[in-house]
Amino acid sequence: VKLAELKDEWAEIPRKRKPDERYSAQCQSLLERFAAFVQEQNPKAGEIGQVTRTVARAFMSAEEERGVMGKTWNDTLKLLRSTFAHLLPEGAINPFSGLVTKESETIFRKPFTPGELKKILDAAEEDDFIRPIIVTGVCSAMRRGDCCLLKWEDVDLDKGRAWLVD
Repeated sequence: VKLAELKDEWAEIPRKRKPDERYSAQCQSLLERFAAFVQEQNPKAGEIGQVTRTVARAFMSAEEERGVMGKTWNDTLKLLRSTFAHLLPEGAINPFSGLVTKESETIFRKPFTPGELKKILDAAEEDDFIRPIIVTGVCSAMRRGDCCLLKWEDVDLDKGRAWLVD
């Protein structure tokens, strides 16, 4: 498998169910970033079989230096480890096999108090762009990114529901 085709080959790996578009785009973006990193480290490496443990560790160190949290680092490692396990020839050594996942913290967020919510909504009162996003988040408990990705076809005003359609 050529590094330049890594993201496309990942998309063709047989699965029980097809990943949703957003997850797939995130994975393919990461795989592109990884391929570019490898090419920068070793311009002669053209295939995934030429990726060494040293380069694999260097990429994961670069991810850590970017400031990603433990869960994101672990998800990156798992994606690369499983991708290489599926795409490398049988018997080839997976350069990610020796890396151990990091401990990740669960963050427990405290909800805003009614007083805090009023201040937030008051501050957004005059902003026609951000206010609907904030109101949607407050009323639905959707995450910021999900609120920003909503389209009209995701909203059913008759039923009073909104959800992201994949």
